[in-house]
Amino acid sequence: MFRKLVHKIEVIVRWVSIWITRIVRFLMHDLWLLNEKDFSRWTARGVKDLKIVVLMMNTFSDQKIGFQITALAFKSMMAVVPAIAIGIYLTDGLGLRDKFAEVLYANLGEQHLTDVLLGAADNIVKTAESGLFGFISMASFVWIVLSLMISVRQVFNNVWKVERESNFLKMIGVIIGITILAPFVVIILFSGSVVYSHVLDLIFPTKEFFTEHLKSLLSWATFAGLIILILAVMYKYIPGTKVLYRYALKAALISGLCFAGVQYLYLETQVMVAKQSAVYGVMAAIPLFMVWMNLAWTIILYGAELSFAFQNVERHRVTVETIDKLNEEAVRTRRKRFQKNLSL
Repeated sequence: MFRKLVHKIEVIVRWVSIWITRIVRFLMHDLWLLNEKDFSRWTARGVKDLKIVVLMMNTFSDQKIGFQITALAFKSMMAVVPAIAIGIYLTDGLGLRDKFAEVLYANLGEQHLTDVLLGAADNIVKTAESGLFGFISMASFVWIVLSLMISVRQVFNNVWKVERESNFLKMIGVIIGITILAPFVVIILFSGSVVYSHVLDLIFPTKEFFTEHLKSLLSWATFAGLIILILAVMYKYIPGTKVLYRYALKAALISGLCFAGVQYLYLETQVMVAKQSAVYGVMAAIPLFMVWMNLAWTIILYGAELSFAFQNVERHRVTVETIDKLNEEAVRTRRKRFQKNLSL
C-alpha cells in the first residue's frame, strides 16, 4: 500500500515537472517564434500581451530590480526629512508654507509623527541660515535628496539597459528638476483623496449635485489621473534614452491604477490602526510607511519595466529568431563536416 502511494506521488511529481518544463520552454523560446499575423485579432493581441509580460518579468529578474527596490526604499526613508525641509524652503518662498504643513497634518494621520518630521525639517532650514557650518549641513541634507534622485536615474537606466549617459547636461537638468519637484510630488501622493474632496466641496457645496460616495469616487479618480500623468512623465524623461510617450503612458495607466489602489489601502489601514489605539497608531505609523514605500517603488519600477517591454517586444522577437537561425546554420555546418569525415 505504501509503495503504491509512493509510486503515485512519483508519477504525479514527474507529470508536473514535465508540464512545468513544457510551459517554461514555451514562455522562454516557443512563444517568441509565434507571429501575431498568423492568428485572429484577439488571439494575436493575447499572444503579444503575453510576450510583453514575459519580457517584463525576465528583465525584472535579470536586472535584479528587487534589490534595487529595497535600496531605493531605504534611501527614500533617509530623504524624507530633507525632502520636507526642501519643501518648506520652497513653499515658504511662495507663501505656501502653512498650506504645506496643513496637507502634512491632514494626510500623515499621526499628529505627533508630523510634529517630529516638521520640527526636524524646520531645524534644518534654520540651521542653514546660521552661517557657514549651517550652510554645509544644509548642503549635506540636500545631497541626500540628490543622491536619491541619482539612484532613481541609475535604476531607470538599468531597466532600459543604458550603460553610459549620452548627454551629461541633460542628466544634471533632470536630476535637479526632480529634486525641486519631488517635495510637491510627495505631498500629492500623500494627500490621497482628501484634497480633491475639499475641491469638490467648494465647487458643489450642497448634496443636490453629488452624494458623499460619488464625491469620494470622483476625488479618487482625479487622484489616479494625476498619478498616471506623473508616472508617464517619469517613464518618459527619467531614463537616459528615448522613450516613446505612448508606451510610457500605457505603462503609467496600469501602474498608476495599482498605485492608487495601494494608496487607498494604506490610508484606510492607517485610519483603522489609529482608531484601535492612539499608542499603537503612533507605533505602527513608521512600519506602515516603510511597507508603503517599498510597495510604491515596486509598482513604479514594474511600470518602468512594462514601458520597456512595450517598446522592445518586437525587437526581442526578432533577436530570438535570429539566434535560432544561427543555431540552425551551425547544426547544418556540423552535419556537413560529419558527413565529409565519414566519406573520407
